[in-house]
Amino acid sequence: MWIRLDKNSFDLQGECPVCRWSDLEYQSADIDWDTVSYDWTCNTCGSQGTEWYTMDFYSQNLKYDWLQKKSTDDPEREREPKSHI
Repeated sequence: MWIRLDKNSFDLQGECPVCRWSDLEYQSADIDWDTVSYDWTCNTCGSQGTEWYTMDFYSQNLKYDWLQKKSTDDPEREREPKSHI
């Protein structure tokens, strides 16, 4: 049996595209390069699917400075002034 879905029904994050309820049970994340996917099962109607998310670089945090052989959390580590260009 095929169910006709409207053209925008697949763009609903956290909502079942069949019954429109937000009662989804997610499985563990699958990470692949710059995407993350979650398989889900709708607890209301039993439909199953996958949600896909893209990842964008946001920031980084240095925890160990390999060149100075010091943790960046070390209070004895000298701080270099930021250059203002």
